[in-house]
Amino acid sequence: MTFCFVNDAQIQKLNSRFLGKKKPTDVLAFELGVKKEEFSADIIISTETAFRNAAEFGTSPLFELYLYIAHGILHLQGFDDKTAKGKKEMHRRAVGILKKNNIC
Repeated sequence: MTFCFVNDAQIQKLNSRFLGKKKPTDVLAFELGVKKEEFSADIIISTETAFRNAAEFGTSPLFELYLYIAHGILHLQGFDDKTAKGKKEMHRRAVGILKKNNIC
């Protein structure tokens, strides 16, 4: 698994190109395949969004980055946040992952 940290302009280009959304986002996750039981994926994270959301939600930028990594992994496992219910469930699970790993 590869992690790439980019700014809002860069993630907006990728979001537009691959998902048809012309706005920045916090995280994008792309499964690249499985070879000989080896999972390959890219998780792309906007550091600008992490800093902005940390200020908005009263968290730290590092917490937000960890949250986006967990969120990206959940996407790779098939979860989606296309609905309010799905978004809430993914957030709950992502925070649960962080708590389980003593990150928050």
